Amino acid sequence: MLGAYQNLSLKLKVTIFTLGLFLFSIGMITWQFSVHLHRELEVSLSNQQFSEVTFVAERIDSAAKLRLESLALIANSVTPQMLARRGQLSAFLAERKAIYKLCTLGVIVIAKDGRGIADFPELEGRGHADYTQTDFYRRVMKTGKPVISKPSMGRFSKKPRLVIAAPIFDADKQVAGVFAGVISLDDDSLLSDFDQRAHPNTSGYLVVSPRDNLFVAATDKNRILQALPAPGINRMHDRYMDGFEGSGIALNSLGIEELSSAKQIPSAGWFVVGVMPTTQAFARITHIRNEAIKIAALISLFVITLLWLFLRHELSPLQRSVERIRKLSEHKTLDTLPLEGSPEIRQMQASFNQLQTHIARDEALLRENEALYHAMFENNTAIKWLVNPESGAIVDANPAAAKFYGWSIEQLRKMNITDINTLPAELIRKEMALAQTEGRQFFRFKHRVASGATREVEVHSARVNFRGDTLLYSIITDVTERELALRREKLRSEVLESLAHGEPTSDILNNIIRLIESEQPETLCSIMQIDKEGKHLLLCAAPNLPPAYQAALQRLEID
Repeated sequence: MLGAYQNLSLKLKVTIFTLGLFLFSIGMITWQFSVHLHRELEVSLSNQQFSEVTFVAERIDSAAKLRLESLALIANSVTPQMLARRGQLSAFLAERKAIYKLCTLGVIVIAKDGRGIADFPELEGRGHADYTQTDFYRRVMKTGKPVISKPSMGRFSKKPRLVIAAPIFDADKQVAGVFAGVISLDDDSLLSDFDQRAHPNTSGYLVVSPRDNLFVAATDKNRILQALPAPGINRMHDRYMDGFEGSGIALNSLGIEELSSAKQIPSAGWFVVGVMPTTQAFARITHIRNEAIKIAALISLFVITLLWLFLRHELSPLQRSVERIRKLSEHKTLDTLPLEGSPEIRQMQASFNQLQTHIARDEALLRENEALYHAMFENNTAIKWLVNPESGAIVDANPAAAKFYGWSIEQLRKMNITDINTLPAELIRKEMALAQTEGRQFFRFKHRVASGATREVEVHSARVNFRGDTLLYSIITDVTERELALRREKLRSEVLESLAHGEPTSDILNNIIRLIESEQPETLCSIMQIDKEGKHLLLCAAPNLPPAYQAALQRLEID
């Protein structure tokens, strides 16, 4: 990806960068505006939603109180005598028509022993059923006060229902029975006033019973009598369960982010929650952001078009210069560029022209240096070569070296210094390392020539940089004859000194033979003399001849 970007033209890079910078700026402004607007709208919606929820909670609280008070009032009108006369009690219930608008599934009168006495309207089995196991009966009998039951599915109505029960007292103020009103939970009895148009900041309501861990009522009927979410699933629900009244944003049990507000219903021990998905609550912000993006895209397209045309005009001199440089490179010629375009482009063109001038001058100097190199290296009578100190390869050699060693220059370039130097390869590498690291410049070696003979040489070496590599530039001097003459002179001096000191003649003769043999390593020598008769050879000195040869030569007859 980076490689593809690097291959793009300068115009396209500048365009892309400017577009990215422009879009980034627009995006940041839009994001900042959206965040600020979101924050302000969240506060405003939360306040409005909480007001609506408070209104609903107060209505439900009033409705619950009304039912509690109405049932208690009717319960006070039921006498112990009515409890003993079912017909009279049924007629009494039928006359209380107003209560059935509050208790939509009817009312039930229960005796002290928990058996039903009468109900209205009558449902099969409900009027004589056993209520001893119901929570509302037990709580009324225990406390003697009106209670609201746990929401549940009705045994007889087969509908979600809520029971509000009040005690029936006898003359001694003892509980003689229970008067219970049954309220349907799926016919909007509790949320009958909910209208989406009247509650624009809330898409639905939930009436929650923390004590029973159930949804009592909901605008979504499927959630009635459903268990509450477990702790930890909905952060705001957990706060509401702890008694918090207010607003907040959190994910619900279905994974949908929603704005919610809660208000307590004191009379029932419940609380009501108003919810609205944030996608709906902040839809206006999303619309504004999308519109801003569309406008930014159109402006960006217009700006980028103008920028492209501007860059094309301004960079055209640079493009022409690049094309001219390419042609100069293809034809390997040195020429100048015409000065045109902006000051920066003209400065670049002038710098290129100056560089061309420097290159032309450097090329002339390079040709002079090459000519000087050929004169000093190839045309010089001194033996010279270039050696790679790392590998020992002979990189180049002059004609004098080819003549001395007996190999052609091409052959020498294919050889290694170990093919010529008689020292072991390891020692040769150490000597070259000394020349490279410690600056040692003078060496004495024995070199092998093409004929197989060895020559004593003195080597003067120095490090040079040749075509980017560090090499050893060596000048070789043949000192074989000089060293031989020095050894002979040394032997002559030693012989004269030995004669002066009266040393044995045999020792003197042996030293002479050893010198001759050192000069000619493949030769074994001896010194002979003729006896007085002139007929036999006598062996004077032969230090390196085998004893058998010495015995054969001793007194060898002369023909």
